[in-house]
Amino acid sequence: MIADADDGSVGFVALENTSAGDRVIGVCAYAPQSRESCVFSIAVANSFREEQVGRTLLTTLLRHARRVGVRRLEGEIAWSNRAMQMLAFSMGFVVETIVADRNRRRLVLALR
Repeated sequence: MIADADDGSVGFVALENTSAGDRVIGVCAYAPQSRESCVFSIAVANSFREEQVGRTLLTTLLRHARRVGVRRLEGEIAWSNRAMQMLAFSMGFVVETIVADRNRRRLVLALR
């Protein structure tokens, strides 16, 4: 886990252990947008997108966010990113069209 005590940002990194050393294969983070709402982002190396890396990172991030009292997570993705839309939907996010930019989708999750 990577945390910034000044603004409450938190991130998690997935590593692949190789003979040449550790290699970053995924990152998931959130940053406070308001007192109870955060913006999140996630990125996974193309070669690991079928390996559940994104699901594991996002699950870890959600667990942490709930534990520290975050009430809402939001993010934006490209309309063409069907894999992320499906992952988010399967984890309880609502996928919304952004009226001002129909090529983007907003992901919203109310946490309890």
